[in-house]
Amino acid sequence: MSRSRLLLIKHNLPLISLLTLAVMAFASTSLASAARIGLMPTPFESATLNLKLFDLRREAVLRQARAWFLSDFNPESFAEFVDLVSGMHNAWFRMVIGYWDMAASLVTIGAIDGDAFRAAHTEIFATFSKIQPFLDELRKAGKEPDLCKHMEAVVMAAPDVEALLTRRRDAMRAVAKARASKSTVE
Repeated sequence: MSRSRLLLIKHNLPLISLLTLAVMAFASTSLASAARIGLMPTPFESATLNLKLFDLRREAVLRQARAWFLSDFNPESFAEFVDLVSGMHNAWFRMVIGYWDMAASLVTIGAIDGDAFRAAHTEIFATFSKIQPFLDELRKAGKEPDLCKHMEAVVMAAPDVEALLTRRRDAMRAVAKARASKSTVE
């Protein structure tokens, strides 16, 4: 008879306690380990992590960087892309793509359910839509073949994603052009 079984008998604990202990021991493993063996996070775990990610977005500098990225970063060529991310906005650019790639990595390792993440963080589509046309060139120029790989994997897993990205990119460019033409008129 096993030592665990003897302890349960000695303490007059039912067999279900052994199963509870086994489940508790299993539950204490990392989410990455659980993902490797095919377990998905519970809806509660996904929701908790999604809320924590949302809370991180409230940090003042990240909020400024995201505002710049979504409203003023609208490159139409790779040369314009490079110009926009050089100089004073480089840190903001890196902060925004770094945040979203880190957040998306929680999906790719299995810590957050992908559909729950995409539903809670639709801003990732707008962000990715702005870098997607230049991502291959950016990866080659920077010699970083895995740049934004988590963000790309999560975004591209959405249904009808190409049409969605095109709509987001076109809408943001139109708003930026309207804002620019309004400021030149005034």
